[in-house]
Amino acid sequence: MSILNKEHIQFIDNYLDNSNIIFLDIRMEMVDHVASAIESEIKAGDTRDFYYIFKDYMVKNKTILLAQNRKFTSAVDKAIGRKWIINMFSKTGLLTLVLAFTIIFLLNTYFEFVNVIKHIPLFVFIAIVVLYFIYIKKKNRRYSAIERIPFYFLATYYITDFLIKFGIRNSSFFNESVVITILISSLFITLFVTLLFTAYAYKKEYDLKFNKLS
Repeated sequence: MSILNKEHIQFIDNYLDNSNIIFLDIRMEMVDHVASAIESEIKAGDTRDFYYIFKDYMVKNKTILLAQNRKFTSAVDKAIGRKWIINMFSKTGLLTLVLAFTIIFLLNTYFEFVNVIKHIPLFVFIAIVVLYFIYIKKKNRRYSAIERIPFYFLATYYITDFLIKFGIRNSSFFNESVVITILISSLFITLFVTLLFTAYAYKKEYDLKFNKLS
């Protein structure tokens, strides 16, 4: 028997989908795991039909596999963190930071733009969540990685909001509280933009994998 083909992979995906593995990215990780295990059995000399090998594997491992959902979720979280850090320190991330700081600084010379920018992230966060769930309803595809990213957005918002307020209220601690506020706001925008890039990269990656199965 040859290595697993598209139909075999689709069969595994459908089985896990029917087993209530609703997140596409988590399911794809499990599909890869199961496919690799079955291919190992084939390479070891098991000449039975794929469906018999798959049936025996799931009888032995389904409970353990489904119980390891947290393991696959943790792997996704680590991947998000790695990709986010890479994006933050990329040329695009650094350029975003410089441009954000420059634009806010120039705008602040004409009016109190800092007081406006502080409230923008929360509205953008809400807009992104709403748009994502509209996308889910339209495409019927849920991604654990993307649905967990809003928690990073929210955490980033509260941390930077605290730092901005701390800088304003403790001007004796920060000699240039306005500059610090602009810098923190610029940093938030950079974190926000790089998280958007990360979310988009995940969407593109898993859409491509999903379309290959379709």
